[in-house]
Amino acid sequence: MNTNNFWTRVLGIFGILGGLTLLSGDMLFYYDSFNSNLYENMGNASDLRIILSAVTALLAAWFYMLGVAHVYQAFKPTKPVIKNTILICFAAITISYGVVHGAFVAIATSSKLAIENNLDLNEDSERIFRSEFPQKPDALINFLKDFGTNWNISLFHYRNLGAAFAKVLIGIQDTHSNGKKLEAHLKRSEYTFIEETSNNAYQDFLR
Repeated sequence: MNTNNFWTRVLGIFGILGGLTLLSGDMLFYYDSFNSNLYENMGNASDLRIILSAVTALLAAWFYMLGVAHVYQAFKPTKPVIKNTILICFAAITISYGVVHGAFVAIATSSKLAIENNLDLNEDSERIFRSEFPQKPDALINFLKDFGTNWNISLFHYRNLGAAFAKVLIGIQDTHSNGKKLEAHLKRSEYTFIEETSNNAYQDFLR
């Protein structure tokens, strides 16, 4: 009994460590005592801070999983249905924290590139386009090479359901006063792009 209590406490400590580790990782991403703009802070973070923050996301996810075992022990006397449901919910939530934190790496990298290229980080500068990419080697690489570095890609969703073409949704930060420059640039690409910035689904769920 004493041994079980000892390991239960140890697992609980791991759960607490998971929360502290995740908090530390968040602070590495965007903490700045002089600036409250999260995007700018992530863009100004050093490469080392971004790497360390990504590593803490992995550690926090593992610590959380060990902490879930503590929750399991706490609800062990209850009915199996209640116990298992709580266990699954806690496990899903804690893993999601780690996954979302890991996604911050992409946001921090994009913000860093935007600041290095003097691009506006204002959300209003984002324009959304949909397109179709052929399922062939180097299709994405070729597009990125042709796209260049004058605009920042702020969002990229790629979906393929086994067809010859994959559905692509791409967000581009356009800070130029004349939006026609971006449209002309995309027309020179081998792919067809249709703008969806004013789409209600984007306005309601992705902004």
